[in-house]
Amino acid sequence: MSLRSIKFTIGIAVCVGLFGAGLAIAEDPSAQLKAAVIEFQPKLGSLEEWQKKIFLEEAVPQYTRFIRDYKGAAGKAGTLNIVIDEALLRNFLAFYAPKALKQEAPKILVALRTDAACEKCMAEAAEIKASIKSRLGLRGFNIVWAPTPPNEEALLNGKMSADPIFSDTEAKKAAAFLLVRVHIQHPDEIDSAHADELRFGVDVSLSVPSFGAAGVKREGSLDLLENDSLLAGMDRLLTESMAELGAKVKQVLALGVSMGGKPTLIEVRGITDFAQYLRFKNGLQQQLGTDVWVEERRLTRGSSLLSVSMGKPSEIVKLLKSMPLDAGKVLVLSEPSESGAPSGVQVEQNDRIQVEIK
Repeated sequence: MSLRSIKFTIGIAVCVGLFGAGLAIAEDPSAQLKAAVIEFQPKLGSLEEWQKKIFLEEAVPQYTRFIRDYKGAAGKAGTLNIVIDEALLRNFLAFYAPKALKQEAPKILVALRTDAACEKCMAEAAEIKASIKSRLGLRGFNIVWAPTPPNEEALLNGKMSADPIFSDTEAKKAAAFLLVRVHIQHPDEIDSAHADELRFGVDVSLSVPSFGAAGVKREGSLDLLENDSLLAGMDRLLTESMAELGAKVKQVLALGVSMGGKPTLIEVRGITDFAQYLRFKNGLQQQLGTDVWVEERRLTRGSSLLSVSMGKPSEIVKLLKSMPLDAGKVLVLSEPSESGAPSGVQVEQNDRIQVEIK
């Protein structure tokens, strides 16, 4: 056989192989959905290394969570038109603990409460713990496992907020908390129509009190059947929590106000009456959104002192200058220096933004 014949034969074999693989994907809805998520990565733009790892190691394995809709393509049997949930995917990739919390390796206190009387729970406990460790590690957390209390069984039901993980002595040093519970659902927790079925519960509570003004906390629970995976249920709830954290990150960044740092003080002069004061305060709160607090420190005749829970003075000044005019024209009289005085130089510095309403 000539060299040309060999090359031609190999070429046909490769084409047939590729065609067969493509046909297999076209006939397999799951493969098409997964491929659609993988192929969507370039549309997300430039990703940081930690985002790429989360995309490949978390988003792709959970591809169904990021499919908004799909249906059969007209005139193409076995082929799907797939719509990716871009907003959810971007939110999921937005939270990285060191970046969001302004700490090199923020500490997260983690507790896994497992029902010792539940064989299925105990069998999956090691996999659940490994998944938690991997996923929190990808988010840049320093993971500290909370000790198991002697009466753990009593913690498997009732409010998650009552768990000692939130009051442990180590809690004061933590930037975040994760509580995961896997247990059998008791008959009084199950609808009477399904009382004869064996049911399981997965609960996940993620709390990041150090993020934003009011912190972020999300609790979620799933009721699972005997053949359902507890690990998959936990992963789903943790994915939803991470997406919500990412949405908060984007919300804060959209305000143009930095996270962390000490509060910014605003001294307001020229207030004519209480109604005008409220219009100013509420207008500033509206500019900042719901994730940043405007707190009243002092209110006297004609003046007030407010505190904004985060942000640099220069960022707050920009917002003040773009305030709605219904409270009056806002004049910025002075603002504190963010760079500070040169070493060895003694200067008198203002510690607040001073504004006047005209």
